[in-house]
Formats: sequence, C-alpha cells, structure tokens
Amino acid sequence: MIGPNDFVPVLRARTQGEALLVKDLLEHEGIRVVIPGLMLTDDIGAPRQLLNLEGVEVQVPAAKLEEAQAIIAEAREAGRALAEDTVPDAKA
Repeated sequence: MIGPNDFVPVLRARTQGEALLVKDLLEHEGIRVVIPGLMLTDDIGAPRQLLNLEGVEVQVPAAKLEEAQAIIAEAREAGRALAEDTVPDAKA
C-alpha cells in the first residue's frame, strides 16, 4: 500500500531538461520532488538516459500528487496563453 509520504509518478517528461523545469516549478510551490536515475552512471542506466529511451519520470509524495498535477496543468495553460499572446517576428 502506498503511504502519503511515498513518492509516486506525477509526470514522464520527454527530456531531462523538461523534468528539471517541472522539478523547479514544483519545488518553488513547496513540493518535494524526486527524479529517479537523474545521476545514473552505470553501464545500462547512463546510455538509456542519454538516448532518452524511456523519458524521465518525475515523482512527488502521494499526499501532494493532486496539488502537483494542478500546478503542472496551470503552468501548461499559462504557457499556451503566452504562446497565443506572442506576436510573431515581422522580419520573416
């Protein structure tokens, strides 16, 4: 059984950079974050991570899962709104 302090997946990022951005976002909101294998250096883990064969999993405490999902959804919506409000460069 999963306890409230056990870490559970909140997102599978496409890249390590995306995972780190989500980590920073959630930590800024006071949510602890773990990215398993972030520092892998063994013969199997490092190549898989470099090739990005599995994506990068971002985990949060089970008790904070819904809050973290809401924060991520809000950030995605804000990003879409910003993209829509951005004026394209007229030099094209």
